[in-house]
Amino acid sequence: MSNDLVRFSVDMPEGLLMEFDQLVARRGLAKNRSEVVRDLVRDALVEDECATPGGL
Repeated sequence: MSNDLVRFSVDMPEGLLMEFDQLVARRGLAKNRSEVVRDLVRDALVEDECATPGGL
């Protein structure tokens, strides 16, 4: 996997974004949204790998 960062955009309802920002602030998860999104994607990939027969 390359370490080069690729920028993409996500559209979501304003209320959902506000809840996401509040979650980040409450948990002190990261310095910015991008870090949190990367962590969530990694977590989802690991979860999927574990749920796949023959996975981890």
